[in-house]
Amino acid sequence: MAATFWFTDLVGTWTGTGSLGYLSKELPGGGEPSAVARSVGMRELPLVLGVVFATSVAAGHRLRGRARPALTTAVLAFTGGVLATNQMFLRHWNAPQLPEHVYVPVVIGVLSWCVTRLGLRYAVRTQDRYDALYAVRVRFREGGEPPQS
Repeated sequence: MAATFWFTDLVGTWTGTGSLGYLSKELPGGGEPSAVARSVGMRELPLVLGVVFATSVAAGHRLRGRARPALTTAVLAFTGGVLATNQMFLRHWNAPQLPEHVYVPVVIGVLSWCVTRLGLRYAVRTQDRYDALYAVRVRFREGGEPPQS
């Protein structure tokens, strides 16, 4: 799960909407380094939080009670991975270290943790529908006929 979250951040960086986002050659925020780091980091929020929500709902459906500790660990690993990736990119580009390169990933991590809790609540609410659809899928794979409406 953490790899999914981190890969989403990395893809966002490659496309210019990630936590660093310099590969797009677009510098939002007026070109001032702190403003650029903040605005580029916040541009990725819809993408990352959408992936976090979908992943947490899927984990909640499959892992049920074990999903909460697994997702907490995943969010911590994700935040650490983004911080490490940012440091690696900054060293590679010989860019100056800014406070935004630390607190933006931490803010994204905290928001991701909150979204995992919302996703788990949604998974609990929709567990009956998931179980019914899963039973139909298993029955269909076994060669049985799907239930008649």
